[in-house]
Amino acid sequence: MADLQTAGKSGVRKRIIRNTGLAFIAVTLLLTFFSKTINNLLLPEVEYTVIRSGKLTQEINSKGEVCPLNIENISCYGNWEILDVRVGERDEFLEGDVLAVIDTGDISLEIKKSELALLKMENELERYKNGFQPIDLEEYAQDAEVALKAVGQAKKALAAEESLYDGGAVPLESVNNARDSLDSAERKYADKKKLLARKQTERQRLEDDYSRTVKEKAAEIELYSLELEEKKKNSPEDGLLRAPFDGVVKAAFIQKGASFVGGQVLFETVKREEGLCVKWTLGLPAAEEVDKNDAVIFTEADGKKNSFKGTVNEKKFIRGESRYEFVGHIKEAEGELEIGQKLDVSIVKSSVSYPMLIPNSSVIRENGKDYMFIVKEREGVLGKENYVERYEVEVLDTDAFNSAITSIEAITGNDKIVSFSSKALSDKIQVKLG
Repeated sequence: MADLQTAGKSGVRKRIIRNTGLAFIAVTLLLTFFSKTINNLLLPEVEYTVIRSGKLTQEINSKGEVCPLNIENISCYGNWEILDVRVGERDEFLEGDVLAVIDTGDISLEIKKSELALLKMENELERYKNGFQPIDLEEYAQDAEVALKAVGQAKKALAAEESLYDGGAVPLESVNNARDSLDSAERKYADKKKLLARKQTERQRLEDDYSRTVKEKAAEIELYSLELEEKKKNSPEDGLLRAPFDGVVKAAFIQKGASFVGGQVLFETVKREEGLCVKWTLGLPAAEEVDKNDAVIFTEADGKKNSFKGTVNEKKFIRGESRYEFVGHIKEAEGELEIGQKLDVSIVKSSVSYPMLIPNSSVIRENGKDYMFIVKEREGVLGKENYVERYEVEVLDTDAFNSAITSIEAITGNDKIVSFSSKALSDKIQVKLG
C-alpha cells in the first residue's frame, strides 16, 4: 500500500515537472515571438531599389501660340541713327536688298562701349573669386579634438582616484576634485564642439552665398555677352541694313533722321512663305538647353489634348528681355489649328549615359555632403536581421526623378539602395523591409 502511494506521488511530481517544463518552453516561445513582433514594430521600414545605368532627362515646358508663318519683324539692335530709308509700305524686296542706311559711327562706338563694359564685368567676377576666403575649420577641429582628449584623461584620473579612495590611500576630497576636473573638461569639450558646429554652419552659409553670387555674376556676364554677340551680328558694319529674306513691307516705323534704341521694331514684313507656326519664349538658363532642330511636342491647351510632333526651326535672342523666342513650323497635315490658339510646348533633352543612377529620394544631404544607405544582412540576437550602411556619394547631375553619382567600387548592381524610409536612418541601424 505504501509502495502504491509512493509511486502515485512520484507520478504526480513527474507530471508537474513536465507541465512546468512545457509551460516554460511555451512562455519562452511566446516571449521570443512577441519580442520579435515588438522589435519589428519599432524598426524603420525601408523600401529599396538597385543601381542602374542610363541617361537623365530634362523636360522643358512652355506655352506657345499659333501664328502666321509669314509675319516677321525687323528690329533695331542698338542706338541707331537712320541716315536714309530705301523702302516703304507695300514695297517688295529680295533677300540682300538694302532697306535702310544707318550711321556706322554710332554703331562702332556703342559696340566698343559694350565690349569695355563686358571686360569690366569679367574682371569684377575674377576679383570677387580671388577675394573669397572660406573659414578655416582645421583650428576649430583641432581645439575640439584636444578638448576630447582632455575628457578622456580626466576620466582616467577620476577612475584612478576612485580606486585609491577605495583602498584608503586618498581622502574623498581628491575624488571630488577629480570629478570636478572631469565636469570642467566635458563643459570645455561641449563648448568647443558647439563652436566647431557653428563655424561649420557659418562656412556653409558663406560658401552658399559665394556660389550663388558667382552664378549670378556669371549669368549676367553670359547674358550681356549674348546681347553683345547679337548686336554685332545684326549691326551692319557698312551701315547698310539688308533684308534677311524675300518679302513685302507691311508697315514701316522708320524715317530718315530718326533715332532708335535696341529692341524697337523698324519694319513689319510679310515673308514669301505660307502656313502656320508655333511661337514660344524661354528665359535663361532653360533657353540655352534648346537648340535648332531639337524635337518638340505640341499639345492643344483647350482640353482636347491632341498632340503632334515638330522641331525647333528658329531661335532668336530677344534683346532687353533676357529671353529667347523659338519658332516651330506646322505642317499642313496638322492643319486644324487657328491663329492665336494656345498650345503647350514640351522639349525633352537627354544627358550623356551614366553608369550609376539612383532615385533622388535615395540621396540624403547632411552638413553639405550627400549620402545614401544600402540594406545589408547580419546575425542578431533574435536571428538574421537587416541593417543599413551609410556611404558618402558625389552627385554629378540630377533630373526630376534620378541622380547620377560617381562610381563606388564597394557598390555593385545587386546592392539594395534605400529609396524610402518611414523613419530617419543612421549608420548600422537595424531596419525592416517594406
